[in-house]
Amino acid sequence: MPGCAILTVSRAVYAGFVAVVVPAVVFLAVIGSGYDGKPYLRGDCPYYVAAAWSIAEDGDLDLGNQLWQPWSVHNTFVALDVRGRFVPKHPLWMSVAVIPLLVIFGDQGALVFNLLQLLLLCALMFVLARRVAGPWAAAVAVCLTAILSFLPHFAWNFSPDVFSVVLLLAALVALPKDRAPHLGRHVLAGVLLGIATTAKPSFALAAIALPLLLGKPLRRSMPVFVLGGLLPVALWRD
Repeated sequence: MPGCAILTVSRAVYAGFVAVVVPAVVFLAVIGSGYDGKPYLRGDCPYYVAAAWSIAEDGDLDLGNQLWQPWSVHNTFVALDVRGRFVPKHPLWMSVAVIPLLVIFGDQGALVFNLLQLLLLCALMFVLARRVAGPWAAAVAVCLTAILSFLPHFAWNFSPDVFSVVLLLAALVALPKDRAPHLGRHVLAGVLLGIATTAKPSFALAAIALPLLLGKPLRRSMPVFVLGGLLPVALWRD
């Protein structure tokens, strides 16, 4: 009956809302506490932000205007081009994606971006969980995963690992859930997986495993799936 369908949709929407909001409260609590008191831009995170600022302000990838002295502290985090300039060593996808928030919020835009990608991760987990479970079971699973796993430790960060996982899950969501051949969705899934792989090369294993896991429907669409995946790879190599 139509009323039952509306009720079912409402339950799914409410469950999805809970699956995102409950982890959001935990993530915001971590951010509000300052986590361990150390900067959220740690490790190689500042270099993703430096690359973003270089693109936004200078229109190039020369990090000389963004980095600080002594230059020796950057040895393992940047590369040198043929003219001896410091250039990014890390993939640029996340640096490009964060630019609008950096322009609006300054360096804190990286923290806002990180929170948003964590919430998007929860939403994608919920969508995938709904393919095998009811709405509230999926919501509980996502909440427990987000709260009791290592994810809260990533809230006070600007994490390329979370970024890559979001892309991987987005690729899985893009694939048709009925496993039917679908040109557009398979191209999109390939593009997302290609970006995830160039952002984190170890995800190439996922690109190899997906055709085996998803069976004949994906194998029939393999050419367009591979073409989509090769597009960001080609851009990355350029």
